[in-house]
Amino acid sequence: MTLTELQTLIAQGEGTRLDFKRGVPPVKDLALMVVCLANAQGGKLLLGVSDDGRITGCASYNIPDLLSGVYRATDPPITVDIEPVDTPNGTVLVISVPRTAFVHGTTGGVFQRRVGRECLPMSAAEVLAFQSERGGLDFSALPLPEIRFPDDVDSRALELLRAEIAVRSPALAAYSDSDLLRNLRLLADGDKPDRLTVAAGLLLAKPSVLRRALPQAEVAYVRFRSDVDIALNERLCLPLPLLLQRLEELIQAANDAHTLLVGLQRIDMPAFPVPVYREAILNAVSHRNYGLPGNIFVRHYPDRLEVMSPGGLPTGVTPHNILRQVVPRNPLIAEILQRAGYVERAGYGVDLMYRELLRLGKEPPIFAADELSVRVVLRNGKPDEHFVTFIEQRRRAGTSLSIEEMLALRYLTRNLEIDRDQAMALLGREEPETLELLSELVRQRLLERVVIGRATIYQLTADIGEQLGVSPLGRLLTPEQQEDRVLKYVRERGEITNRECQRLCGLNRDQARYLLQRLLKNGHLVSSSRGRWTTYRLASS
Repeated sequence: MTLTELQTLIAQGEGTRLDFKRGVPPVKDLALMVVCLANAQGGKLLLGVSDDGRITGCASYNIPDLLSGVYRATDPPITVDIEPVDTPNGTVLVISVPRTAFVHGTTGGVFQRRVGRECLPMSAAEVLAFQSERGGLDFSALPLPEIRFPDDVDSRALELLRAEIAVRSPALAAYSDSDLLRNLRLLADGDKPDRLTVAAGLLLAKPSVLRRALPQAEVAYVRFRSDVDIALNERLCLPLPLLLQRLEELIQAANDAHTLLVGLQRIDMPAFPVPVYREAILNAVSHRNYGLPGNIFVRHYPDRLEVMSPGGLPTGVTPHNILRQVVPRNPLIAEILQRAGYVERAGYGVDLMYRELLRLGKEPPIFAADELSVRVVLRNGKPDEHFVTFIEQRRRAGTSLSIEEMLALRYLTRNLEIDRDQAMALLGREEPETLELLSELVRQRLLERVVIGRATIYQLTADIGEQLGVSPLGRLLTPEQQEDRVLKYVRERGEITNRECQRLCGLNRDQARYLLQRLLKNGHLVSSSRGRWTTYRLASS
């Protein structure tokens, strides 16, 4: 590593994968620092750098002794790489710590994991959960200590679970309690046949037992009057059937609905559709990392509903591919939810969430994730009645659209056009699949392909634009003509607002914003705020 590379690394500041230490600590302390990084994502430990990023250097050190000392003081042993980097202020030791398939501790039995800039202790349950995930085991299938059938099973939860199963599999629902649990693999294997698995605890354990044995199962529901004013705060530690029932009661108490008539068909459009938020909650319960402390939070605002769960997305899943990639972190929980019918009603993965929200003229869900949490945001915007009517009429005609097709059309009701790169980002697909889908929409005469110089864009056809309530004037003007109109207007009037741009080019608010942002990005306009309004003027003025 060069001095420049070291300075660039230090400039990043401490974080989950980077830690600074002023000098060379004792081997025992160094081993714990290495364990802390290894149990997170791995990373680098810089010896000879103070917390504020100043290089202090290491006065004396012996690299072979440090390497062997860390190896002997960790369990399972960790092999690190140590590279000295000479600087004007002394030598910095760059220790590279790998992320392995194991959860590591010190030989003294101390387990820690780096979270942000801190090293936090790990409980025995957290160690087991992390090890099961890293080793490809299923934490939800492991025995839950000190919980037995039938004493610790909540009879109401078992009754609700049986009722769900009866809809899909009447023969299975007729089994005795013990046979039903055994068939669902809720009873742990081994010499104690009455022991319950972690999945069984989440589904069926009595609240008092669940709170003691698996406190991570608690869900906090918070309803807000505004972003800072709390109206209701309730903490729930209930088996899943009772948890879903109670959360639905809480959310429905403040879930206004709007009704639309399409012919004789009445379509109810609640602020937050029940199947969508049930799916968000079920995903949080079945995919969260139970090795992390903390609980699931359901935050209910007037304009949005947020479901946040501890732990990042499962390996291989990103917000970009989440619509297509399904990797259950807790396979047994996911399997039981499917067999019991919960995921049939609430969808598996997020496809149902997308489809239901788009069908009701709403924005698709937002997924935000880092290594510590996953947050799903459902927005309570005004439904697009033109879009709802269009989708319903297509359904009646037997020409229903796929989720990707609905996403593309919904995007084009708010934007002037879409190009290949924008479509790839929107749909989470690679170039060949994206171009194939756009070509299919052109073939169906929903879109038309427009070539501008070397660029190719896609727009709604005039007929579809009219059905979706998109202004025909905006459709008749090319992007260049729209830009010319705006620039001519600004030269004559000195400035333009979004509302004036809408009238000038026959666009809706989002389309006008897109056009003005494009002129900003291209350097033709600059913006400034004036009270409630943002105004735009020529960049040269």
